[in-house]
Amino acid sequence: MPRMSIAADNTPDATLSACPSLRPVPTPLHSGIGVGTFILLNTLAALFPLMAGCLLFGWRAVGVTTVVVFTSILAGMIWRHVGRRGAQVKIGHCVWLGILLSLMLPAHLFTTSTIDGQIPWPILPGGAIACITLSWLLSGLGAERVSPPVATILILFVLFHTILTPRYVLWPDRVGRGDLLRVDTSAQPPIFKDPWIMSPPTVAGPDALQREPVADKLIAYTSAQQRPDRASITLEMLIRDEMPPLEDLIIGGQVGTIGNASAVGVIIGGLFLLYRGMLDFRLPLFGVIAAMITLLILPIPVLITDQGPHWHWLAFREHYLGWPTAITFVNYEIMASPLLLTLFFLANSPAIRPITRRGRTVFSLSLGALAAICQLYFSVAIGPYIALLVIGLLTPMLDRTLRPKTLV
Repeated sequence: MPRMSIAADNTPDATLSACPSLRPVPTPLHSGIGVGTFILLNTLAALFPLMAGCLLFGWRAVGVTTVVVFTSILAGMIWRHVGRRGAQVKIGHCVWLGILLSLMLPAHLFTTSTIDGQIPWPILPGGAIACITLSWLLSGLGAERVSPPVATILILFVLFHTILTPRYVLWPDRVGRGDLLRVDTSAQPPIFKDPWIMSPPTVAGPDALQREPVADKLIAYTSAQQRPDRASITLEMLIRDEMPPLEDLIIGGQVGTIGNASAVGVIIGGLFLLYRGMLDFRLPLFGVIAAMITLLILPIPVLITDQGPHWHWLAFREHYLGWPTAITFVNYEIMASPLLLTLFFLANSPAIRPITRRGRTVFSLSLGALAAICQLYFSVAIGPYIALLVIGLLTPMLDRTLRPKTLV
């Protein structure tokens, strides 16, 4: 066996240059699964919500994903040759980050036309470049305590909040083939009492319909920004008169981002990860439970009048609501937000989730509770992203304080 020569100065750079086999390489993840296998299976799981979004939003959703993923690959090919961190940039990881970012974007961005006086398509390559740049700065998979897609979407939300708001969805008989921007924008957004999937076929006319996002309606009420157009408005009246059927959020038919178009698609992808051992069940289970409990406990306006809102803790105990209305409200909050996408896909990153089981339990409970707080009082659309950004920074502390204790 030939002897390995080491430079005389014994510096790290000299050692790496003398022995290329000692250069940084990806290491196995927490469960002993290789990086390549982890990225491959997570990418396959993300295809389920991605396909649901492409069906509901048509070829423009395919265009958004193609531009973001292709730009992510190009950015990764550049950054992998820059500095020492470049050795940690892998093309497979860039593809995965690009798919995650595309799931968090609306499909109407894929157009050369102007929306609200702005040209939206540069957001797609710009966001992809920013995402890969953040991954390079954070040293790649296994070292990034902050999720690059989450940080990127929050930056884009601050800069382009209006243009990032989802607006359109295809009619049921135009799914997968219609043009999302072929819509009658002059018409008042309809409020459907029957599920979207039961809408009558459109023989002629636009391919899509314009609807107000459920997330905007919820935050307008829970943050007391909404003003009643009558003597008063209660949460029960909001759900009864202004909310679409809950099936539109679970199966599909409500406006949203590509990955949040169908809760069924997200859940199927998450179950695939659970089946392949890529996901700890504690993350989605305890996260959803914590969010539901927090939403039931925290004060919300049970009644809004001209004089202002009437806030109450444990609102389900008030005669304005009751348990059925409170549980329905919680379901709308969870399904209208990207909470499921966050718990199943974004929080599953090896560097963001804690190593220990107890740490992951505390992590998921804290993430669900903080996401509910952000949704109620800041934004339903990005509340879970903000919560993940904050709780992910606490992972090193959880690993230190909740590590297993030895017997001796």
